[in-house]
Amino acid sequence: PTLCRDSRSNLWVGTLGAGLIKVSRDGQLQLATADGLADDAILALTESPGSGVLWAGTLGGILHRISG
Repeated sequence: PTLCRDSRSNLWVGTLGAGLIKVSRDGQLQLATADGLADDAILALTESPGSGVLWAGTLGGILHRISG
C-alpha cells in the first residue's frame, strides 16, 4: 500500500485493488471507482504543501485531486 499523512493528521492508504482509504479520528472513509476514481489501484499519494489538497495517482495513469 501507499501511505500519506496529511496536514490534518489524517492517514490516507492507497491500496492495490480497494481504492483509497482515509483514516481519521472520526472513522474511515473509502473511495473507489464507484466514487469517481478511474482505478482502484492507487500507486502514489502526496499532499500539496499549504493547500490541503491530496493528489492520488492510479494504475490507470490518472491523477486525482482529492479535498481532505
